[in-house]
Amino acid sequence: MRRDGTGCGKLDLLETALVAGGTGLNPCSAVPAPSGVTPARPRERQGSGSAPPPPRTGGGYWSYRPGQLARLSFTRRARDLGFSLEPVRILLGLADQRERFCEAVDAVAREHMAELDRKLADLGALRRELASLIGQCGHGTIAECRILEALAPIQDLLEAPIPKAGQRTR
Repeated sequence: MRRDGTGCGKLDLLETALVAGGTGLNPCSAVPAPSGVTPARPRERQGSGSAPPPPRTGGGYWSYRPGQLARLSFTRRARDLGFSLEPVRILLGLADQRERFCEAVDAVAREHMAELDRKLADLGALRRELASLIGQCGHGTIAECRILEALAPIQDLLEAPIPKAGQRTR
């Protein structure tokens, strides 16, 4: 077990030789190299149901077969693109249906893109509002600060003393 408690030990020379020797088994410490997934990520994926748990070796290592590594890599790439776990599960399920038309995949991707567009629009509005507040800054005293005034528009809040720990307010 590693010091961080993940249960993934260091590769010793024998295990390194087994992975390099093409046995098809990859201990979790070897997952990052072929898939770009950190050892903690596969355990998260297994808990989410997006990847079946791999078998363990006699030494207690997770042993990933190439198909499992491909699913982990797919999941990692989808998460990098901002997909949440439920759409990833849907996409993985669709990927297993090779003869099916890809309209359902397109629909999931378009829905995600629409959500990204909504988030970008919200971020743009927040940025414009913050830029406006910054533009109003007169570089005077804190008592005259337009940014703080906008964040706490009630003047009493700016003038009220901050209570000390354990002190009750009225």
